[in-house]
Amino acid sequence: MLDVLNNHSHGFVAVPVILSCRKAKLFDLIGAPQAFDTLAESLHANPGHLRVALHLLQSLGWVRRVGNIYQATPLAQLSGSLPDDVLEVLEFPFADSFHDEKLGNMFGAWVDRLERRWGVSDETLAVYLDGLLVVPFLLSVRTAYPEDQAFVVMERLCSSCRTAMLRLFRVKGWLDEDEKELNSIGDFFWKRIFNTAVAASYRPLLSRMDEVLFGDCEDVVRLDDDGHEAHIDRTLNVVGSGFQHQKYFSDMESVLLDIFDREPFSEQPAYVADMGCGDGSFLKRIYELVSQRSRRGQVLDRYPLKLIGVDINIRSLERTALTLKDIEHVTLRGDIGDPAGLIRDLRDAGV
Repeated sequence: MLDVLNNHSHGFVAVPVILSCRKAKLFDLIGAPQAFDTLAESLHANPGHLRVALHLLQSLGWVRRVGNIYQATPLAQLSGSLPDDVLEVLEFPFADSFHDEKLGNMFGAWVDRLERRWGVSDETLAVYLDGLLVVPFLLSVRTAYPEDQAFVVMERLCSSCRTAMLRLFRVKGWLDEDEKELNSIGDFFWKRIFNTAVAASYRPLLSRMDEVLFGDCEDVVRLDDDGHEAHIDRTLNVVGSGFQHQKYFSDMESVLLDIFDREPFSEQPAYVADMGCGDGSFLKRIYELVSQRSRRGQVLDRYPLKLIGVDINIRSLERTALTLKDIEHVTLRGDIGDPAGLIRDLRDAGV
């Protein structure tokens, strides 16, 4: 089931790239073998970004590479079947549609197209296109109603949105026989959709793929007037990162317990720092493990443990401060590419 979920994320990223390449006539040019430098020059492309796009197409089996020569495979012909307007769904205000009958009907129109498999004959491509609708919708509804079951949430939506949501689940095959509960596949999507959040957080960048590949890419990744990144939804990004931390934290528990069970306590770490701290959930989990399950936790009054959240993004630090509000901590703006600067900042903070 994880593969199916991942394919929706793959489509969320791949379809904007494919459409941008089709618009630039890339597939026409690589109908015959082309050297990379010639291809980049012919397309007036940003070379680094074009190489990443070609790598994506190669991973899909649409492009083959021999050395520095690229050529389209027969699968690349599928690019011609992609709907021209499908990227409009990336701009759809899903959260607003929950309580607006008109927007709920518009959401239903997108579900109609999904049910018709987007007018494409290849099912893998249709699943990729599903990702453009399923990923942002489920993330929006799960963010708005994080603790509720799917059918409880439906009752809180306006009639048109509720109808469209139920039909989406039916078309995707996520309902049980009575259509009163999610089946195992639907329940998996409902509970694990935040696995897609990191990819989905790059929606602003994906919406401007023409500029990324063939235009002023620096304008896409600029900071806005408040110093926030314009190419990413950083709040969604840190939520997704925190969600994924939960899956591998158990693998670290034995390592951490070994460190914080040792004596003498005076030689144990006084700090735990997380570079790229996201929303601080990983640091909080570490603190809870140490305080509740390690020998160090019994003597924190004499040997306190301070948490240090480090991130280049102000919004991440704000979320970390909220997550750690009841725990002694410090947040620092730091760049993983400037470790010497981080050391200076830690010293200034009394570490």
